[in-house]
Amino acid sequence: GFKMVYLTGKKRGKIDSLTGIKIFEEKDTINIKGKKLLILDKSFYITDNVNIFSKEFNGVCDTLLWESDNIKLKGKEPLLVAKDSKLKGKSIEVLLEKKKLKRILSKDKSFLKTVSEKKDTLYLYSDFLLIFLDDSLRVKEVSGGRKIEGEIRRWF
Repeated sequence: GFKMVYLTGKKRGKIDSLTGIKIFEEKDTINIKGKKLLILDKSFYITDNVNIFSKEFNGVCDTLLWESDNIKLKGKEPLLVAKDSKLKGKSIEVLLEKKKLKRILSKDKSFLKTVSEKKDTLYLYSDFLLIFLDDSLRVKEVSGGRKIEGEIRRWF
């Protein structure tokens, strides 16, 4: 499983002065910065201006919940960026498979901007979006709620 190291601010070990957390397994490292940390049995919460940095994806949110291979970003406007794609929604759930980013679920006022292999830009809006990624982190498939709206901007 993952190992975790967390750094605190002014007073050593004071959880409400958290400045950073590093989650790692072999070569894969995810750095998370926030201000408050709550460690539960097999999960943890980080709150207050959370920033996530990894080689596969980056994100920002107000609150992050990490449960095994499931990462939830919540708040006013969570944002997730992976490869040529940006995703916004009120709640974003990242599903990892074998520690790799494979599926993302965005709920409530979801917006996806992604670039195809042909370099066309695709913009999608829906009440929720389920996004499947290939091994190179390009969007492979998107399904959504009752109605998906959007447009394609082609490069000639």
